[in-house]
Amino acid sequence: FFAATTQLCAAAATMDLKTYLQEVRSQNQGIKASLEDADGAYMRSDEALLLLRPTAFGDFRWGADAKETLTPSFQGTKTEGSKYTLGVSQLTPIGLSGKVYYELNHTKIEGASPTMLPLSDYYDAKPVIEVSLSTLRNSFGAETRADQDMYQARALANHYEELAKAKSELVRAEQAYWALALTRETVSVQKESLERAEKIKDWSAKRASLQLADRSDFLQAEAALQLRVLDLQAAQDDERAAARAFNSMRGIDSDSTNHSLISPERQEIDRLEVPRRMEYREDVLAARELSRANEAYARSRKSHLAPVLDVYGSYALNGRDAKSGQAKSDSLRSDYPTWYFGVKFEAPLDVVTLFASRSGYAKEQAAAEGLFSRRLFEQEDAWKDLLLRFSEAKRRLKLSRAIEKAQREKLDNERSRHRSGRTTTYQVLLFEQDYAAA
Repeated sequence: FFAATTQLCAAAATMDLKTYLQEVRSQNQGIKASLEDADGAYMRSDEALLLLRPTAFGDFRWGADAKETLTPSFQGTKTEGSKYTLGVSQLTPIGLSGKVYYELNHTKIEGASPTMLPLSDYYDAKPVIEVSLSTLRNSFGAETRADQDMYQARALANHYEELAKAKSELVRAEQAYWALALTRETVSVQKESLERAEKIKDWSAKRASLQLADRSDFLQAEAALQLRVLDLQAAQDDERAAARAFNSMRGIDSDSTNHSLISPERQEIDRLEVPRRMEYREDVLAARELSRANEAYARSRKSHLAPVLDVYGSYALNGRDAKSGQAKSDSLRSDYPTWYFGVKFEAPLDVVTLFASRSGYAKEQAAAEGLFSRRLFEQEDAWKDLLLRFSEAKRRLKLSRAIEKAQREKLDNERSRHRSGRTTTYQVLLFEQDYAAA
């Protein structure tokens, strides 16, 4: 009893579009993957900010050098040492990079003469500040900012592309829902048509057996009946295919479903309006970000091909003593500073290839700017076409309803005439076909 009741309840279950789409979102692996990918891409869109964030670094080394020396009394026979470095570095948006770190070295020289090298086991400690400014390549941070834009735009492009994929799948799911609902209505219409054809055939057979009509009328009715059987079979095949598509969107491998669907009422269809327009579709937003990424990549490579002209400098305080504590204490005083200032220059010698490459990146940059403009134009064109097709569909629907009503009235009138013997079966069959088509 429980099993039978459960089956009856399942057969009577009604699924509206909202519930169906919720199932699709939760059970369709493709949609779930696209949404997760979109979330992941959005979360990593800020990854480019790490280029300008402080970075901790460290260097810890221990070692020994026992190679033969020229003056063992001074250089010793073996040198053991360790180095500890810990600091923070950062690159700024204007191309200025800096490092602040503390370095502690321990050196122990074995085999040296105490007279020649009184301090053979000592510590060096020093806090250091280093700065460097790019002026040509990565001119005042141009390449770094371009790389930031590129990384962020690529991530956002992937984000919008996956959202567009998910929305496209949901649109397919909604189409699958309405397709199944409407094919079921078609099956119902074909069943009614088949019932009418059976009645006409029976009536014609009776008239033919009583010699009240020609046998050709009966044969015509029989052929019409078989045609209706064929139409019903085709409609049922369409229903099976629609049910498989309906279930497939939910991740179910089946070509049948017990759910009853809600078909739109005529009044509901009449109230349909064009949805509120969003500023940019997800695919257009993806094109915008992809265009921005390509443009940023071209800017970055153009900057990378420029000569290197960096201005740099360093300032350090120093402390040296046989005890590490004293060396560290001395390193905090400015008695023994070390500083330097310099300029570094580097330029490729293949000038022909260099300028050709820069011209190529300039063309790619211009092309990237035109990509989004084209996609935006396509969106505007598609929107206008959508408005036009929507209004045309409503007009066609109104005309179709008028035709259906007229064909129904014509068929009812012809049936009445047929019952009173004022018309032929063939004429009724023709009108039946006209109404079925309507």
